[in-house]
Amino acid sequence: MAETGSPATLERQRRPFAAVAVVLAAGLGGCGQDRAVVAPPVPSPSATPDTTSMVIPTQASGVTHFTFVSANVAPGSTVPGCGPLIGGCAGRLRMVFRVRADVEGRILKMVAYLHSTQQIACLSSAQVGPFDVRAGEELPVEVSFDTADACPTPTTIATMAVRAEGPTGPTSVQDFALRYSFTP
Repeated sequence: MAETGSPATLERQRRPFAAVAVVLAAGLGGCGQDRAVVAPPVPSPSATPDTTSMVIPTQASGVTHFTFVSANVAPGSTVPGCGPLIGGCAGRLRMVFRVRADVEGRILKMVAYLHSTQQIACLSSAQVGPFDVRAGEELPVEVSFDTADACPTPTTIATMAVRAEGPTGPTSVQDFALRYSFTP
């Protein structure tokens, strides 16, 4: 209904709606309940954490560049069931990186290392390579952390280093800050 006319006319047009609201409110209270009817809360959707924001690139050198893409165990997670040494969890963590080289050539080998807060390389990936790269093109490469040093558990991983040899020049290295906890 359109509201037109004088203020008195508008007031008369609104009265029926106000009366209906009062009757409905009174009717709800008259059902033997002493409390107001409240709609159940609607849960807000929870955001899926962006794991790439939990792996922060730090120092880098060389002509080959690495970007963290994903991991089968989300960074920031606790990995239980390793036993007394982190070696009990060897092979349980895999990561994917985008590899991009400034020059065309062959990557002879690529290896990733996970370092504890004491700067010990507790887990390392199996060597990947050789493989060819084209200048400026990105190539997805998956590594599996299969090799372990004698780090006792619980151990907190604080940094990661990814290294590649080739195609030309010195070894390329990308360091990352990240967190994992490995427990017995």
